Amino acid sequence: MRIIRYFIKKRLGQQKELPWWTWVAPFIILFLCAYASQQLTIPTGSILIYLPIPVAIILVHWWGPRVLPGLLLNAIIVTLYWDQTDLTLHPLVIFHETACVLASWCLFSCQKRGKSWLPDIVNVLRFIVLGIIIPISINSGLLYFSKDVSLEYLSIVWTADFASSIALALPLLYFVSPWMERHGYSIQQGSQYVKPTLGLRLVRNQRFEIGISFAGLLVLSLVLPFEKFWFIHGLFSIYIGVRFGFGLSLLANLAVFLVTYVVPYFTMNTGENSWILEAGLLNIHFGMCLLGITACVTGRVISDLKAIERKLNQQFNELEQVHDELDRFVYSASHDLSAPLKTILGIVAVSKLEKDTSKYMVYFDKIETYTKKLEGFIKEILDYSRNKRLDKSAEWINLRSLTSEVLENFLHTDRLPEINLKIIDQEAPQFMADRMRMKIVLNNLLSNAIRYQHFNNAHTPAIIIQSEISHQHVMIHVKDNGHGIKKEYLGKIFNMFFRASVDSCGSGLGLYIAKEAVKKMNGKITVRSIHGKGSIFTVHLPKN
Repeated sequence: MRIIRYFIKKRLGQQKELPWWTWVAPFIILFLCAYASQQLTIPTGSILIYLPIPVAIILVHWWGPRVLPGLLLNAIIVTLYWDQTDLTLHPLVIFHETACVLASWCLFSCQKRGKSWLPDIVNVLRFIVLGIIIPISINSGLLYFSKDVSLEYLSIVWTADFASSIALALPLLYFVSPWMERHGYSIQQGSQYVKPTLGLRLVRNQRFEIGISFAGLLVLSLVLPFEKFWFIHGLFSIYIGVRFGFGLSLLANLAVFLVTYVVPYFTMNTGENSWILEAGLLNIHFGMCLLGITACVTGRVISDLKAIERKLNQQFNELEQVHDELDRFVYSASHDLSAPLKTILGIVAVSKLEKDTSKYMVYFDKIETYTKKLEGFIKEILDYSRNKRLDKSAEWINLRSLTSEVLENFLHTDRLPEINLKIIDQEAPQFMADRMRMKIVLNNLLSNAIRYQHFNNAHTPAIIIQSEISHQHVMIHVKDNGHGIKKEYLGKIFNMFFRASVDSCGSGLGLYIAKEAVKKMNGKITVRSIHGKGSIFTVHLPKN
């Protein structure tokens, strides 16, 4: 067991243990699948629907090799009690399913480190070949050596396993894998921030189009003989893939599978259903398999192209935004840089005319004040540049240590000792983030919390820095009981160079830079405030 756990962690980077029930659930699920398959095969003698193999392929990419013992036990029960096979004569008969599923996991998840949620065309092709075609070929080969069966029979078994696997495994892995990982039920990592999509945001006409297409497919499958018009089923799924992308193409393949192989069980007699097992129609079954592959690949390519188009549009919009911001930045920065310099030059000119040397200290203090203001603005410009220019990085950050480091920048602030500062970090004393950008964010939030405080005898200034952890996010709250923000300004405070009044002592860049830094860390920053009572700024960062 330790060897299996080590192998999973080494190859897949697993950092968490799965729930205990994932050892038991595979046997229960696979037994129910085998029972359902047996109920369908008894009336007609057909072996085209054997659910344990596609379902086990799904489970093994979620839970790893812990699925195999349950699959092996299920194979023994099915072989002894339903197939009535003598295991002393055919000992290999119980191992072919396990070998098939193990091969799928080893080839796709371990060897190629495939992403089971199928985010791109490379992973789709790898899964079809390494996760389905090669494993079910191994299954058919072992079945041939363990039983006295014909090649025609094996061909039917192969096409049946492929059709059921591609129809069931792909949509479940694509749609359910992100949900499984978000809830800690999967050994795969990386899918929890992926949102599977059905393609376009379907409008009413598109939903009507899909409904009419499926209804037409169902009617044609009941009216026309399948062995003559089988290609219509495949064309339906390809059409859906071209029109609506990968998600709906998977559902279309599933619909074709149900219409082709399941509906006939309930609409035809055993004799009329004989086309399913006729070896002479193997070319039709292989043709259906190829059309299923074509539909998946086409849908994935269409979705990838649309994703690239969206990304290009987003980048174009970002470039336009950067261009507009650069124009504003150059204009506002030149004004804010020149204003303190002109003031300093004016003070120097006045001091030269002053004969009373005792007043020189007053001029020096004013020069120092405007120099610090200029220095602070230059620092904000540097922060803005670093955030835009430097690549993202991630490391473990201690909240208390980072806050203490940031507070060193405010040691020159006269009123800092008057503020009651608390750090409450029991929930997330450490979290993963970009240290440089997190320091920029805390520096700007604490600067505002200190700058806009009430300092009088009737008020006790307080700032609380608190961490909180949710299922998907780490949240850092910076609370103060200072001036607060007027309601009409809450939607504007993160804009570049926004100042609530001409008397504001800041440059208007601080919160904008904080927002951009958090955005670079794939997070967001929010604010709640009551004018006259204080504000709460919350930084939301992804947990991983």
